[in-house]
Amino acid sequence: MTRIRLKPIIRCIHVFFIKRPGSNQQHLILISIVNVLLLLMLFGYMSVLAIFAYGRPFCMDAFHVGMLITTHAISVCVLTALISLFKKHTLDNTYLYPIIGLFGLVGDLVIFGLAKRTWLLYIAASIGSLFFITMPVLRSKLSRLVEPSEYAIVFIAAAFIEAGGDKGIDAASNSIYNASLHFWPGLVFLVLALLSIFPLFIMGYLAYSEKKTVPITTPYNNTKV
Repeated sequence: MTRIRLKPIIRCIHVFFIKRPGSNQQHLILISIVNVLLLLMLFGYMSVLAIFAYGRPFCMDAFHVGMLITTHAISVCVLTALISLFKKHTLDNTYLYPIIGLFGLVGDLVIFGLAKRTWLLYIAASIGSLFFITMPVLRSKLSRLVEPSEYAIVFIAAAFIEAGGDKGIDAASNSIYNASLHFWPGLVFLVLALLSIFPLFIMGYLAYSEKKTVPITTPYNNTKV
């Protein structure tokens, strides 16, 4: 019975160690790591966003916190509409857009960490919406590195890691916020921004690596290897 229960987990792990053409295996692992790191940054940000806005120095009420979150949602909708005008291959053939999205999230975090005026938070929320370019492009690249029969396994494996990491980063973010509340409430956002160094470095390497690859057509997709 234990073996049967562990079998799906073993399959999720095994999919990352299957030998693939060219650099596909390496790219699969690195993109998955980037995906998890970026989501951890986002989860940490969202876990302290409301409590930060309610607390010092902004002391927002429920209405203004709702407006701040709504600003973020509207910005994402507008950005999605604009992005839909681009052709798909224009977006996922480069790491430029994921990197732009990452810088958008970093800008959002840095402004939150340093802001002293409420209107700066609204600007930060608008800039942060750029991050939502990043995840769809990375997942599109991820799906091109595996066979169609492996799509679910790859994304389930990522979901396992994200689920565990979500709780851990929430606890860490709230601990940092509580510890720095009396001398620098926004410190937690700057700590989260520092995490961007790792996905930025990995995406830079992936972009460089892709330029050196030769396109090879497979029966399932057109993947650079």
